[in-house]
Amino acid sequence: MALRDRLPGARDRFSLVEWGIGAFAVAILLRAGWVQLVEGEKWAAIAARQQVRQEQLPAPRGRILDVGGTPLVESQQLVTLSVAPREVPCPAPRPGAKPRCPQRDSLARRLARLGVPRADLRKALDTTRRWVNLRGRYPVADAGALLGMRGVYPRYEMARVTLASRGVRAVVGAVAEGHGSAGIELALDSVLQGTNGVREIIRGGRGDRLTSPDAAVVAPRAGQTVVLTLDYALQDIAERALADAIAENGAEGGDVVVLDPRTGAIRALASRGAAGVAPKLTALTDVYEPGSTLKPFIVGRLRAGGRTRLDEVLNTFGGRWNYGGRPIEDSHKAARMSVAEILQQSSNIGIIQLRDRLGDRGHYELLRDLGFGAYTGVGYPSESPGLLRPPTAWSRQTGASLAMGYELLVTPLQVALAYAAIANGGELLEPTLVREIRSPGDSVLWRHERRVVRRVFPEDVARDLRQVLVGTVEAGTARDAGVSSFRIAGKTGTARRARNGAYVPNEYVSSFAGIFPADDPQLVVLVKIDRPTRQIYGGKVAAPVLKAIVEGALASPSAGMDRGRLSKVRIATRVLVADTTEGAEARVAVAAAPAPVRVRPPMSDAADGAAPVMVSLMAPAPERMPPGPRARPVPPVAGLPLRDAVYALHRAGFRVAIDSAAPDGTTPGTGAVAPAGSLVRLHRAP
Repeated sequence: MALRDRLPGARDRFSLVEWGIGAFAVAILLRAGWVQLVEGEKWAAIAARQQVRQEQLPAPRGRILDVGGTPLVESQQLVTLSVAPREVPCPAPRPGAKPRCPQRDSLARRLARLGVPRADLRKALDTTRRWVNLRGRYPVADAGALLGMRGVYPRYEMARVTLASRGVRAVVGAVAEGHGSAGIELALDSVLQGTNGVREIIRGGRGDRLTSPDAAVVAPRAGQTVVLTLDYALQDIAERALADAIAENGAEGGDVVVLDPRTGAIRALASRGAAGVAPKLTALTDVYEPGSTLKPFIVGRLRAGGRTRLDEVLNTFGGRWNYGGRPIEDSHKAARMSVAEILQQSSNIGIIQLRDRLGDRGHYELLRDLGFGAYTGVGYPSESPGLLRPPTAWSRQTGASLAMGYELLVTPLQVALAYAAIANGGELLEPTLVREIRSPGDSVLWRHERRVVRRVFPEDVARDLRQVLVGTVEAGTARDAGVSSFRIAGKTGTARRARNGAYVPNEYVSSFAGIFPADDPQLVVLVKIDRPTRQIYGGKVAAPVLKAIVEGALASPSAGMDRGRLSKVRIATRVLVADTTEGAEARVAVAAAPAPVRVRPPMSDAADGAAPVMVSLMAPAPERMPPGPRARPVPPVAGLPLRDAVYALHRAGFRVAIDSAAPDGTTPGTGAVAPAGSLVRLHRAP
């Protein structure tokens, strides 16, 4: 007999227990069904929040390249690390054995190898701390050994790495908190910005970070590539030439703009202060009074309207003139000058008389047509439009002041664009710093197209202005800008410097606007030097900078010059041998000429029987006179850093090839005489 049958009331009690167990089992089944079928999604989400964590994968910003494809800025993935010291696993020590923690020792070695500061390293191993944020950002490849360790928490981010000079950095700008904050980075932030990705990380019961092949991953998408119009080799040449000019003249700072007058593409932008490279592009953001560089445009407008000729002669009153009670003086004093001479000698008296033919309204419209007082369209943040007041705000003397380049404010870029209109046949162009935008796969999405803002001069007038401005370089105020074998057109400017609304005694802005070469322009160069202290005239301070830039560009194979076109406009050097004896004739030896050319020698004060005099002249017919490069010594470069040595050789007029197969030095050696443009091998140990 069963126990429940022998005990009174036992059957009822056992039945009650059985029913209770059955009910409990049914309840469990019902609850399990409810959890799985009805609340399944809810509890799965809770489990996912506890076990699965989404980790953002930062997208690389697009690259920024120069016009030749040289990387200027790239993105690099970096990681910042945090450590939870108590989560680093340490096995319990055996009885009587010395406590050991291999994981903590491994963590210490890997952190030290990564270069973590000692103070942070000690904190990361201190188990009295719950959480330690390590200072610094590290390349993911270098920190790879730490990323899978328990107790180590990485945070990924993309950093911008600038590979170019400080001058280029001012153009490119900066990135803050993943977004552009200045320069091209800011202007094209939406283009350069990529799309972040996401991946899922599974956290184990002990806090381990695990990756599953089934975990969802959304790959990051890189930003688009921006190709600038800047030429890095030409940029470097311009920066160094500007730095040399500022140092040689004891100046406060300066700017250089180099652009292609055919397309409006900006090839180089250099801005420098007394303390070094300027943190912003003052060539686009800061304004100045341009002085005499504006004079050619008045002549161009009058020529276009048939109201003057280049050979028209004006009375210049011996260099002193009273204009409505205001004394006007010329540096080059003459009783009379032709219109061409007025530009070449920068006559204030002559240009004011010509300006009065335009009248106030016509003069204002000319300046507006040239783009002064308006944004250029370059699309650079903080660009200044300058200042040009309407005629209703002019005084009786404003017209004369504007003719001499005062009472208006312009940027160096605006002046360069105005001269580009002379260089390209009369069209004012919209400038650009961006040549192309490419997809991450390198297909072209957008390409800059030449955009004409307006026509300023007819083609024949622009051509005549170039020819007159050649005389400024060869025989006028800009002789120091001349380059052998090529004709350069240009105009100097020397303007008084204003501060707090008043002109400061003995403070000037020296400038030069040049066109190279004058016969088939490839470059327009605007040089502005602020507050030079040793010399003040634009022809002595700013013009030599253009010469250094052009010679450096000619010597550098990577400066992007069209040498085929240059060969068609290059001119040779004539050597004039003048016999100073009375009645003698001089000979001009011209390379490849069919016969010597005889010319009458100039009058001379030399005594009879004096030795012949050697004189260099520029020949006017390039197609009949092949070039004869001028020889020069190879400069000493021993002990200079590689970049400085290359620059010194470029500036001396040589092409450079780097060779590591011989001891340090050059071939030909220091002091050896070689033709300009010839190859010098620079030896540097690998």
